[in-house]
Parts: sequence; C-alpha cells; structure tokens
Amino acid sequence: AEVNIHDCVIEQSQDVGVYVLGGPCNVQSNTFKDCKVGLQVREGTVSNNTFYDISEYAIKHSGTGEVFLTSNTVMSSKYSVYQGVGAIVYSNNDFSGADNQTVVVGGELNDNKSWPDVGYPYLVVSDFTISESATLTIEAGVVVKFDAVDDAYNSYRHRNDLIVEGVLALQGTTSSPVVFTSSRDDTYGGDSNGDGDASNPSKGNWGSIKYTGAIPNILSHAIIRYGGVERSYDLGNYTNPYMVWVVSPAEVNIHDCVIEQSQDVGV
Repeated sequence: AEVNIHDCVIEQSQDVGVYVLGGPCNVQSNTFKDCKVGLQVREGTVSNNTFYDISEYAIKHSGTGEVFLTSNTVMSSKYSVYQGVGAIVYSNNDFSGADNQTVVVGGELNDNKSWPDVGYPYLVVSDFTISESATLTIEAGVVVKFDAVDDAYNSYRHRNDLIVEGVLALQGTTSSPVVFTSSRDDTYGGDSNGDGDASNPSKGNWGSIKYTGAIPNILSHAIIRYGGVERSYDLGNYTNPYMVWVVSPAEVNIHDCVIEQSQDVGV
C-alpha cells in the first residue's frame, strides 16, 4: 500500500512515531515530538517535516529503496538520519539541531550505491560490508567517520570496519581526497559529534578498511587516519592492528594516499 501522511502531530511514542513497513510513502508537513525514532521508512518522499526532542534518529531508512528527503528541519535529536545501506536523495534540509552532524550508515550492501557529498560526514556505527555483488562509489571530498570505540578494563571492544568483498570505488582527487577517520577528528568534516574540544581522536579509534574479495580494487586519493584495531581486550591488548588490511585472495592497487596514525600497521 502507498501511504500519504500529512499535517499531523506525532508525539510521545515509546519507540517509533511512524513506521512505514510496506510500499512507498508520502510523508509531508508533519511535526514529530519526543520519540526514540521520529519516522522510519523504506522508500518514498519525506518533505517539510519538523522534528523535536528525538532521542535517537529523526529519520531512519530501514530498506534498500530510494527515499527523497526535502526541506525537513531537525530542531533537536541525537542523529538526524540513519541511512543504513539504503539510498537517500537530500535537498534543502536543515539538520543543524542534531547533536551529531552526520549521516549514519551500517549493514551489508548487496547492490550498487553511491555516497555523494551531502554536506555532512557519513558515520559508520556498525561494520559496513560491500558484498561480492555490490559496488560502493564515494564521491570526491566525502568524509567518512567511524564511531570511536575506547578500550575497557576486562572487556572485549569491537571496532567498526569497512569490509570490501566487492568494489570500493573512490572518486577522490589530489585536491579533493576521500577521508576515512575517527568520529572525534574535527580536522575533517568539522566537529560532527558536537562536543567541541571535549574529545580528541587517537590511534585505534576504529578498525580497518578490510579487503577480502577476489575482485581487484584500487585505493587511491584517500586520507586514512586514526584506525587500526579489530578489537581490544582489557586495556592495551589488541587483535589484528591493521588500518588497511588486504586478505588473500584480494588484490588492491594502493597509490596517492596518506595513511597515518594507525594503532600499529598502516597497510
């Protein structure tokens, strides 16, 4: 079914304010207040909505279809958008009220998608896997941040990886490289976690770009920094401390990159 929701006030939900599980939707000119997730959709158009006091995501894309976000305003939320592995077309949105100025991604990509420059960094909050059948294209100048994870006493702490079984196609240039870094790195993508000077990036904040597939790849015109830990156990003990990790039978041509601040091994 196609759902048209407009001119409503949706507030005080225990979890999700509106969840459109089925077909395309048209959600416009609504106000969402005091929910964990304001709106969760799989495909359709979301326009001219306002979001207040959202404890997690104002808008969550839970499918692989295309969602058009136009002229939405996030007044207050932890994150503005969870994109997952879906496709979102952004136009004239104001996400300045979100604590984290990012587009959140994670999951397993099974078809071809692109990450264009939308004015905000992409934030990887769980392992992002490009499956053997898929290509992820990242445009020049895009900043990809990984949610920083700290060591903990007597505890295993997994870092988030970008796992390449298919193709990672970077469109970076000498003057506009693609950047992979920590969520605490304000040098690229600004203070996207919204904490001012309260946190600083450090080696091992995230895992690796890990190539595992048999499809040849090129890694070029990228800046890669502050990763290099698969997981930690206790304090200061690490497994697989590599920031760019090429595992047989993978074949990767690496050139014109800056690789720095790894926990141990850069490549």
